[in-house]
Amino acid sequence: MDQTPQGYRPLLGSIEGDEEKEQCSNHHLLVPRVYGFAILFPAFVLVVSLSFNFLLAAKLLDLAKSPKNYVNTDGRSRTESQVVDQRTKYAGLTRDIAVPWTWHGPFFQHNETRIFEKWVEVDSSDGIVALTDTYVQEKGLPASQRFPWDAAKGVYLVNAFHNLHCLKVLATTLMNYRLKQPQTEDFEHALHCLDALRQDVVCDADDTPRWTGFAEMVSGPGQFRQCKDWGRLQAWARQNNACHRHIKLKEGEEAIEMYKYCPEGSPYTEKVKEYFGDQGSE
Repeated sequence: MDQTPQGYRPLLGSIEGDEEKEQCSNHHLLVPRVYGFAILFPAFVLVVSLSFNFLLAAKLLDLAKSPKNYVNTDGRSRTESQVVDQRTKYAGLTRDIAVPWTWHGPFFQHNETRIFEKWVEVDSSDGIVALTDTYVQEKGLPASQRFPWDAAKGVYLVNAFHNLHCLKVLATTLMNYRLKQPQTEDFEHALHCLDALRQDVVCDADDTPRWTGFAEMVSGPGQFRQCKDWGRLQAWARQNNACHRHIKLKEGEEAIEMYKYCPEGSPYTEKVKEYFGDQGSE
């Protein structure tokens, strides 16, 4: 006797029959699988996406906190902190310019006249700077003679410009000898310059191995080394310009005569003109 309540109809028709029973059984197995996959797969994708984005954000944050990388000409990397640590104490220079050694150039060529002219053009006057006493104390520099136009500043000679001056002294000595002219540089001054350059060579102790020639007795041409930016040093020196120029003092002239060459825009121009009159100008 059929016990099925009136008005009730099974979803798959009659529950009688093996075929219909099998269809019913497969349907109940399929529904959870389909719905489970439809729910779990997007959830899996979401979890993977969130994990990837989390790792990416963490990496970017770590990079933001980490020092920047710089690459040397030889391919080695340096961190930003290492570059900062290598900056010079005063002008903030680093060895960040690759420059090759040369065998021939304006200062070494067959035209000796032109060589002499190039050395005459060399001017190290920018190397005389006026630094405030506050700056001097911060940097631990010794006290120095007073700047004529500002008693709160001392006069200093930047070492690289001193070396350039010494090279010019020695070049002048050689030119005088070569041209059989009377020596225009004091002999003791030339000896001082030789020793000053020797001291700097020993202090610098450059350990770069220079390649050596096979057919010619040369070493290093074309080989790159890391140099500081001379233009940046010159710019820093000019910011602290002491209105100075290397000149030969005439008999009876005082050293202050060297401090009347203020560049355009110098805050000391009026003081110089007040002291020297019309002669106090660039």
